[in-house]
Amino acid sequence: MIVWISSFPKSGNTLLRILLSNYLFSDNQQSEDPFKNLYKIEKFPNNYNFESWLNKYMEDKKLSSDDLFKMNVDNWINFQQYLNKPDDLKYYKTHNIFSEKFTNSQLTKSFIYLIRDPRNVVLSYANHLNINHEESFKKITSNNFAGKPSNNIWEVYGSWELNYLTWNEFNKEVDGLFIKYEDLITNTKEQFLKILKHLNKITYIKIDEKKIDQVISESNFIKLQNYEKNIGFKESVNNRVFFDKGPFRKWQNELQENLVKKIEEKFFETMKKFNYL
Repeated sequence: MIVWISSFPKSGNTLLRILLSNYLFSDNQQSEDPFKNLYKIEKFPNNYNFESWLNKYMEDKKLSSDDLFKMNVDNWINFQQYLNKPDDLKYYKTHNIFSEKFTNSQLTKSFIYLIRDPRNVVLSYANHLNINHEESFKKITSNNFAGKPSNNIWEVYGSWELNYLTWNEFNKEVDGLFIKYEDLITNTKEQFLKILKHLNKITYIKIDEKKIDQVISESNFIKLQNYEKNIGFKESVNNRVFFDKGPFRKWQNELQENLVKKIEEKFFETMKKFNYL
């Protein structure tokens, strides 16, 4: 069964993966490498194993983008069924919208969904892809927004709001937990404890406050920035800094007033629900 760490892109998913992977999969020894356990929570779909799975269907290497996209969508659940072991809990990161083609309650045990102020998401995504704010705005407000992280792998994000709404709908079938990125940053221990207690409902996890404090210290944003600067981080794109500003990003200082207004109008109801307005 799967536990999804889900979110729209650039919403704190990687930070939560670092916290969780270092808590769940490490011993109690301190480490200078905050990323050492990160890939024990892999991305789905990814180009490490899902692409290999797809290759057996790819007799014609000149498939069109439309064919490749359909092949991805048609095999998301097939691959999860292949991975699935009812008594074995697996954690996966995803930015996909929820749909019946993506996963289902027979394969999913639970999910943790991270949501972030879209005015900061548009800035962070612009930096991530090295595009301007207007281009980033068009992407995060498009219900048809999809990404292609490798030649054969597709992800379907939808808009910032649609992404959240689909997972909120899935919450009627599967017990999920919704966490604001801003709360995770400002009250990390409180929110991380909430996450561990949520996971404890589906599998035993020892609550060790000393280890929690250690993991939080190792995952400090400044430490992540410095480690990326010195060692690198393979999830960065086009040589852009992945851990750019994070909690220090302030849309009030960077985002054009006309885009602020457009975002607030476009996502008014959901932003109001999460007290962003």
